[in-house]
Amino acid sequence: MKESEIQKIIENAIQENKFLELIEDEDINSLEYRYQSYYDPDSLPSFLIDYLSTKKAITSARNVLQFLENIRIITTASKSISLDRSQRLFPDLILFNEEQRKLIIIEIKRSSQAARETITEIIAYESEVKNMLPFLSNFEVNFCIISTEYPDLLNHSISGLITWESKQILCLKIELDEQDLKLKIHIPSAWTSTGNITFPPNAISTFQIILYQESNADILADAESAVFYAASLIAREGDRNNSHGFVLVWHDCWDGWENVGGATKFHLTVGFINPYVFLPFAQNRGMINVSQSPIGEYLIENSVELASAYLSSDQIWEKGITYLKQYYRVDIEGLSSWDTERAKPYEINSVLLTMRHRSLPLSIELWGSLGDFAREFISHPGVKKYILSKISNRIISCEDPFIGIPILDSISGVNKLDSRGFTCKVLFHLGVSLGTLLTLYNTAIHNEDGRLKQLPASITWYMLDIQATLLEVAIRYGESNSLTVPPPAIKVTTKENFEDALSSIQSFVDWMYTHFLSEKNKIHSICLQLGLQCHPLLDSYLTCILSDEQKKDLEENVCNTSTYLLKNIAKACFSKDLYLPDEEVKDIMNDLSNNYLEKNINQIKLEKIFTLIENIPTNKHLNLYHTKLMYLLDRLIIPVTHDNQISSNFSDYKNIDWIWIHERMLYLREKENLFPAVIVDINGSVNIVDCSNEDYILPLKDKIDFKNNFLFIVSSAGVKTVLIKEWKEVSL
Repeated sequence: MKESEIQKIIENAIQENKFLELIEDEDINSLEYRYQSYYDPDSLPSFLIDYLSTKKAITSARNVLQFLENIRIITTASKSISLDRSQRLFPDLILFNEEQRKLIIIEIKRSSQAARETITEIIAYESEVKNMLPFLSNFEVNFCIISTEYPDLLNHSISGLITWESKQILCLKIELDEQDLKLKIHIPSAWTSTGNITFPPNAISTFQIILYQESNADILADAESAVFYAASLIAREGDRNNSHGFVLVWHDCWDGWENVGGATKFHLTVGFINPYVFLPFAQNRGMINVSQSPIGEYLIENSVELASAYLSSDQIWEKGITYLKQYYRVDIEGLSSWDTERAKPYEINSVLLTMRHRSLPLSIELWGSLGDFAREFISHPGVKKYILSKISNRIISCEDPFIGIPILDSISGVNKLDSRGFTCKVLFHLGVSLGTLLTLYNTAIHNEDGRLKQLPASITWYMLDIQATLLEVAIRYGESNSLTVPPPAIKVTTKENFEDALSSIQSFVDWMYTHFLSEKNKIHSICLQLGLQCHPLLDSYLTCILSDEQKKDLEENVCNTSTYLLKNIAKACFSKDLYLPDEEVKDIMNDLSNNYLEKNINQIKLEKIFTLIENIPTNKHLNLYHTKLMYLLDRLIIPVTHDNQISSNFSDYKNIDWIWIHERMLYLREKENLFPAVIVDINGSVNIVDCSNEDYILPLKDKIDFKNNFLFIVSSAGVKTVLIKEWKEVSL
């Protein structure tokens, strides 16, 4: 069938309002299912890097599809659309949906050679349309590409236009059956799976815009408004240039700020996604092989230099800086990264060098892909069900730091809850944050001079630290029949009513011990208690105000608790009821020996090991209890469980695009060194992982035909259940 014949069939179908009948119903239903899966109210949205391109392609295809009814043909290939007679622009079809006032440019291609010209042509036609209709948005001019083939060049071009230029494009693939013409929906994808679930470390580079008064006598009455407007200028410029980042406006809580070189009360932190960290991360995980690409090889060879100290184009923040220079002296300071700014106090050299005890967040604007996700997150029905329903009498927005910063944290992997749920380490860190908040609120209550100084900033960042855990507690309560008493809400305040906030935190702590943790969770309770009690030792801001006697008491408590827990680890390793394989137990004993005892203990009796533990030096207990000790416990102690079970019934995962999962699994399996599997974590999130190095895969490697089967892993309470499933069981 010639291209002219195909065009004639399509024209007739449009004139009879039967164009959609040419597209297979199964494809339309599948597209709608894939689109709706992301907005399932029983789930929370997640920022999957590998799914970004596919999700945008699905959304754009659906957007165009809904305009293809009740349309009229404005022009066909017989006429040039150019206003200049010397130019020749002949689109195959331009349609107009009069009811919704949408233009649809259709381009038909019969061969792969002709398909190579498609992008050049449709962009030229769009340009001419915008000559006649200036300021036409991307949602008002749509594209439909109808082709027999989608070669790599066309696939990459379309995918780039959709992903990075936000063009609305529907791709239809021609299938000829004798004289019948059928169209199948084609989802373009030029994205190579990197295996990145969250961002690699240092993926978001940051710097501070610090403002100084030109003269101490010349202080602006509305300085805060100027800084907010500058932030808006930076964010809009970032969106306009297809950049991806955020700008945070904050109040400087450092005591005596006005005497430090004329520094103002308000400053900004700007962050940019560092594009150079993703390729090395994927290469190190074995998900890609850059030797196939010269540009990939170059980027890997220079990855250390490129990935460090990344500063995005100054054109993005130039207008904001220029505006601020009308009123202030502006300095760029503190080149860092978001994961460093959000690090636990004991993970960095000095907590006073980060934002934690200085910067009170006032507003945050995210742009590019970060902003797109933040806005989708706010409007997602699952967010309304699990989060917003618990916030009463308060208008919320992405600019609210208590909404925007947790979204940024979840994208970047900061404060991410352990995939196994409530482990000893998670509960210990929760205890540290809650204990610190109790101390900070107590300090605020008994503050005598009325100057809160750094307290509002410290309270805010510690509250932000626990947001992901509090959300998971709320979800666990909602899904469990055994948790009959709801967790009390923790109140947030940085200015007044500190007594109420303190009482709410104490009520939550009591609820954790009374309802969330049971008698079988003795070790978890001890870890939570250890965090609550020892928190001043883990933050230099708090340590410096301890008396020698207070510090000594806390250190003694740490040593006693650490000794008790280490003895429990050794005792568990000797237990015949331990569920772990012998090799794993041996590794745990070796770690215990190497980290604490510096002596091989595999052939030593338990009583002798107890004696060695009792003689561990104090400094070793104090250096390792928040890291190595928690790691050892989590290898032995099953996370906190309730009666909620992870389902292996695929009908319970309506929020999963199984078509994409299937495509990615087959793609990854083509790389012979990879053995991909679908894994469901305790929080219900579904991801693709490479488990080729896992011991449990060895007996299964020869049993799976990836075209028909896949490996499905349910991770619950620290135990992985491995199942072989058939693709026909899921909706493809």
